[in-house]
Amino acid sequence: MGSGENNIAIKMDMSISGTVNPGDYFTIEESDTLHYNMLQPDALNYNDILTADKSEVLAKVVFGEGFNSHDGSNKTVHYVFTDAVSGMNDLSMNLNIDRSVNMNYAPNNQSYNFGITIGSQNLSQNIPIRYDSPAVRGLTNVDANYLYTNDTTGQYHRLPTLTPIE
Repeated sequence: MGSGENNIAIKMDMSISGTVNPGDYFTIEESDTLHYNMLQPDALNYNDILTADKSEVLAKVVFGEGFNSHDGSNKTVHYVFTDAVSGMNDLSMNLNIDRSVNMNYAPNNQSYNFGITIGSQNLSQNIPIRYDSPAVRGLTNVDANYLYTNDTTGQYHRLPTLTPIE
């Protein structure tokens, strides 16, 4: 697990020993401090797992009950294997997940725990978060944040904040 400018990259090598059957699944749970797409929460970026040549879907994404796309909480995702795994044994996969900080659950300048659980395996890391201070213009703090963007329509919502300095 590594971090960058509001980017948390999770890279996993996974293997399943034995026979894998259609309908078998594994579950991934993400901490509430991780967000899949903070600026466009209605664009769920959970991808199906494909074969190496990308010709077939090995496992489809199924969202868990209670998955909250409004604030990015309760992120439980099941990867359900398809008929493409019929006859496969000892399956190996690479899973690369890009996430950002969920400002709904990590709102302050401090360290937060960011984690992901697959079955009984847990990967977590405390990462210090630092948000930029607002610009000072005379006797006012000036700040603006994007609350929502839409890649398709170009629509966005931006919240300017002006706060007098005491």
